[in-house]
Amino acid sequence: MATVDANQPRNEQPAGVYQSDPAVQANKRTSIGLTAHRATAPESVQRPPDARLRLSQWWLVMCLVLLLLAVGILTVSRTMDPNTTWTTMDNTLTAWLGRPSTSDSPAEKVVTYLADRFDSTDSYLATYTEPDVFAAAVLPALGVYRLDVWPNYLGWSRVSVPGATALEVEASVTIAAETPDAAAGIIGRFADKGDFVFFAVDGRGNISATQWVDSIATQLPVLVSQAVLNPAGSANRLRLNDNGSILRFYGNDILLVEVAVTRTETQGAAGIGAQATGAQSVTVDFLELLVTAPAAP
Repeated sequence: MATVDANQPRNEQPAGVYQSDPAVQANKRTSIGLTAHRATAPESVQRPPDARLRLSQWWLVMCLVLLLLAVGILTVSRTMDPNTTWTTMDNTLTAWLGRPSTSDSPAEKVVTYLADRFDSTDSYLATYTEPDVFAAAVLPALGVYRLDVWPNYLGWSRVSVPGATALEVEASVTIAAETPDAAAGIIGRFADKGDFVFFAVDGRGNISATQWVDSIATQLPVLVSQAVLNPAGSANRLRLNDNGSILRFYGNDILLVEVAVTRTETQGAAGIGAQATGAQSVTVDFLELLVTAPAAP
C-alpha cells in the first residue's frame, strides 16, 4: 500500500511566482476546442507587483510637506513688520511671559516677593479712592492696575518687604494717549507721605527724579533729560534697583537715573505711582508688577 508522508519536503517556489498545473490547463483548453498546450506558454506566472509604497517613494511625501511648510513661513513673513528682528520678538515674548528681574549681578539668586499681572481680583495692591485726589483699582477684564489722578496730585500704591536690605521693583506701564503729560514711575525708599523718592517718565519721554523730605520736594539730577521711550498709548518697562546704597532707575533697560542714598531706615519700602503734572486729570495703567530681592547667602 502506498503511503504519503505528511512531513515530506516540498519543492519551494521562488518568491513572487506560482507554479501552474499542466493537466488542469490542458483540460481547460481542450474543453473550448483548443490544443492541449500552447507552445509559447510559460509554466510559471509572475504575480502582480506589490502595491505598497517603497521607502524611496516616501521622499515625494516629505518634499511635499517641506514645500507646504516653506509656503506657510513666507505667508506669515509677509504679514510682519519689515523692521521686526529676532531681538524685538524676544523682548515682546519675554515681556508677555514675565521674565525674571535682572539685578546688578546677573548671576545673583533672587527671591520673588510679588509677581502680579492684575488678571484677577485677588491682587496684593488695594482698591482705593481719595475723592478729587486719585483712585486706584484692579481691572481684571483689562489685566491692569489703573490709577486715575486729579490735576496737580500724585497717587501711588505701596509695597513693603520688611528687613530687605536690597530691593528691585519692575513694572510695565502705559500712559493714556489722551494725557501725554502724565508721569508714571516707581517710588523708592518710601517712609511716609512726605518722605520718598519718585522716579518717573512721561508720555513724551521726559525723565524726572524727585526726592521728598518732610513734604518738601527736591529735583535730583538725571543722566538723560529725555530718553527714546515708547510714547503715550504704548507700554514701557520701568525698573528701580536699590542695592542698599545706590538707586538706579531704568526705562526699557536703559539707565536713566543713578543717585546715592544715605537714609537706611526706609529700605524695603517701595511702590508705583502716577502724577498729573498739568491742569488735566490723567489715567495710567500698570500691566505688570514684579518685586524681588537678593536671596540670603
